[in-house]
Amino acid sequence: MAGDLKLYRPIVLLRGRQNAMPMTWGFFRPKLLLPSEAESWSPQRRRIVLMHELAHIKRADFVVDTSHGLDPVRARIRDILAEAVKMPRRRS
Repeated sequence: MAGDLKLYRPIVLLRGRQNAMPMTWGFFRPKLLLPSEAESWSPQRRRIVLMHELAHIKRADFVVDTSHGLDPVRARIRDILAEAVKMPRRRS
């Protein structure tokens, strides 16, 4: 399935606890977590969920999701720069 999305790096498939939320993380060594009950899913459902999660890896959503944690820092830098632009410049 990873080949269908042209993902050629190894992806670690992990089995979580029952009722675990399927998820992915990692950029250089991506990991995909499925709940333990995924073994009892129909092949069609398993394929749909795997393709969905693999698409997250393909798009590198983990990197984007991680960057959201920096939003307060980015906002503060933006505010500082906005204030700096408003300040009168010193003449030499």
